[in-house]
Amino acid sequence: MPIRTLRSLVAAALTVSLAACSTPPRTTSASPAPSTSSPSPAPTPTVVRHTQKRMSPYSTTPFVGEPVISQDVTQRFGDARAVQTYESVVAYMRAESLDMDRLRSKRKYAESDFASAGRPMIPPTREYWRKKVSQALKGSDQAAAAVRKLAFWNMETDGFKFTPAGPPVVDERVDQAKLTIDKDYNWLSISVTYSAWLRLTRAKVAYRQPIGKQMTFVVIPGAKSWLLISYSGTWNIGNVMYE
Repeated sequence: MPIRTLRSLVAAALTVSLAACSTPPRTTSASPAPSTSSPSPAPTPTVVRHTQKRMSPYSTTPFVGEPVISQDVTQRFGDARAVQTYESVVAYMRAESLDMDRLRSKRKYAESDFASAGRPMIPPTREYWRKKVSQALKGSDQAAAAVRKLAFWNMETDGFKFTPAGPPVVDERVDQAKLTIDKDYNWLSISVTYSAWLRLTRAKVAYRQPIGKQMTFVVIPGAKSWLLISYSGTWNIGNVMYE
């Protein structure tokens, strides 16, 4: 969606959307928006990297780094409000990226499986999200790449299943966070790098698979919640390795 078109829709939607700030949207800890960047690459086929070296012990405690806050953000929103919004957006990103109901294989996925990601969005962005989800579930690789910017799904492929023992997701890390004022929308821009490892098994052998994202969210901070105007970024799924 062109920025100019979305900006005009944002202006029309703000009168209604800002009223929602007084009631926090249900954000399982996460949610999405439209991107003006080029589509993310299609998911990489699952490949087992044969190596005798075993991986290090994992951590079950997510690391969330402190953001670098620009002076204009401090002046406009204050550090406390900016950090509160950052933490909430990060929680949203983590929850929507690795929702186990979506990550586990299903015979058929429905649009409702992705509804939680759209709840914090302003109406034009939510409409865009729903359109991409619908296209992805009908087989569009380009739409599927766009959806994975916010929500991975169907990660049990090629005979791999999530581990029945211990945590399925480990070593979550959020860093390189920067908070600035977005030049296109003139609202808070949150840029982060996110990574984690999935724990999988196949034929009773344990493996781990890395996933990662570099994301930028443009949001409207509210007193108790926030609204998502736009999201953009890239994602990757790495090779499976012996645990």
